[in-house]
Amino acid sequence: MENRLKTGVISFGRYPTTAEGNVLGIDWRVLKVEGDKALVVSEFALDCKQFGENGNDVTWENSLLRRWLNNEFLAAAFCEDERERIIDAYLKVEEKPVYDAFFDVTVDPGRDTVDKVFILSVKEAKTLFESDEARLCRPTAYAKMRGVETCEGDEYLPNENPHCEWWLRSSGVVPNGRCSPVATVSDDGGVLPSGVYCDWELGVRPALWIRVGE
Repeated sequence: MENRLKTGVISFGRYPTTAEGNVLGIDWRVLKVEGDKALVVSEFALDCKQFGENGNDVTWENSLLRRWLNNEFLAAAFCEDERERIIDAYLKVEEKPVYDAFFDVTVDPGRDTVDKVFILSVKEAKTLFESDEARLCRPTAYAKMRGVETCEGDEYLPNENPHCEWWLRSSGVVPNGRCSPVATVSDDGGVLPSGVYCDWELGVRPALWIRVGE
């Protein structure tokens, strides 16, 4: 696996990929390497999920998405040997996320967590990708079948865009909303720290730390 890190993409685990639900290998983009471990994020949006249920106290800590990633997804995507290679990640919340001055609002980011599988934060999405273009993400055919939306093939939009919006784990700051806002990356690759409602269904791009020196 160490040699394959030079390409920037590795294959690890398996998940439904086609519209028919055929299970294929998952491609992961290497974001950072530290010693014998690497931080990776899925090359494609793998599924379509809500971040959380309708409510005003949803954070990554208590989200439906965190529960799903570390239970159903973890069990379905990786065999026992692969799960042993996944390293527990200590995820520290950003106490005072930096947003546009317009959103001068204090938000509850929740508490620090330890997870096998997670999604990136606003800070990570901004610092681990070099540009909006690098953050662009296509959904798999399976994820599109599950509900991930793109503008590809839309007869009403002249500029077709095959990319999708995907969740980040940072709390958003949309004021006076009907439920908790959560940050995302838009379908043009821009980071949207202000967020969308947590009960929207968007693309899921899992991330994890794995041992690569074996």
